[in-house]
Amino acid sequence: MTIVHKGMGKIVEGILKYQKTIQGEILPIFREILDKPAPKMAIVTGIDSRIVVSRLLQAQPGTFFFIRSPGGFIPKFESSETSVASGTPAALELACVNNNANTIVVLGHSDSRPINMLYDMKDNLDFQASNNPSALKKWLILNGRDSVTKFKEFESSGFNKCLTFSEGHPNQFQAYIDPENQFSIRDKFSMINTLKQLKNVNNYNFLKDKIAKNLLRGYALWTDIRTNDIYMFSYKEKRFIKIDESTYNDLYKECDTIQ
Repeated sequence: MTIVHKGMGKIVEGILKYQKTIQGEILPIFREILDKPAPKMAIVTGIDSRIVVSRLLQAQPGTFFFIRSPGGFIPKFESSETSVASGTPAALELACVNNNANTIVVLGHSDSRPINMLYDMKDNLDFQASNNPSALKKWLILNGRDSVTKFKEFESSGFNKCLTFSEGHPNQFQAYIDPENQFSIRDKFSMINTLKQLKNVNNYNFLKDKIAKNLLRGYALWTDIRTNDIYMFSYKEKRFIKIDESTYNDLYKECDTIQ
């Protein structure tokens, strides 16, 4: 009978497998970056165990900062309560100010359990907030209210409106959400939430100067966990575009603007 390891046993088993398989291959990379790690990108995403970001992006050690929280939120910096309650602002400062990372990527995905929970609460957020919410619900309400507002704007248009994000900001951008109508309503909501977090990058005082000087830029990715297809938000095309051989060159040119 095969023994199924659970909990910490599974972790110890994984470490042993790592030592026997890829540790020898990766060790020279660790030695090279030991005293001079220089990651240039910060990836902000949720905590879903199905999203193994390093595999999706084929990341080597020392390439990315990873910032994870339920829902993958980037709290609005103007809310002191939100900022203090989250490690995300501190992580962004560490990555982009202390270590000069020049790229922030918000990675959303389909079937996000926290985002689905937020969607289910979207019509009674105030009631949920006043009804002694759990820690998770409080987190979602605090950070997801703007996503709900933007989604309702989209919903009221018959799901056809071109939405504007960062209104009045120099980095204002527009987006068509799933114009081919390939995805469910909840997935559309998830895409909007992903773009709202991208918008919030523009609000951080300690990042504004870098953004204005084109030393830092935010991007958005969204993955369909059912197919593992990954979509990049194109500022030029104003929508999420599937990354594949047919779109690679155009998407690469669009994002290859920061040295």
